[in-house]
Amino acid sequence: MVFSNLHYADDILRENIQGLAKNYKIELNTLSKMLGVDYTWLKDFMDRKVHLNIHFFNKMHLSENYKDTDNSLHTPNPL
Repeated sequence: MVFSNLHYADDILRENIQGLAKNYKIELNTLSKMLGVDYTWLKDFMDRKVHLNIHFFNKMHLSENYKDTDNSLHTPNPL
């Protein structure tokens, strides 16, 4: 049986955020303002209560290179 971590990217991102907080003494509240991310969502993400939606993330951050393959009407508009 093969096990895979479906939220591997989330774990890596959490480690990077924890590194920023520790090394540069940046608080989550400050980081949320810098990134334009809701503080409550960021705190829940760090507490593993929510997960990053990779499809939404790709549309938002890779828009010039990203080709939408499913044309889903239910995907939120990243802008």
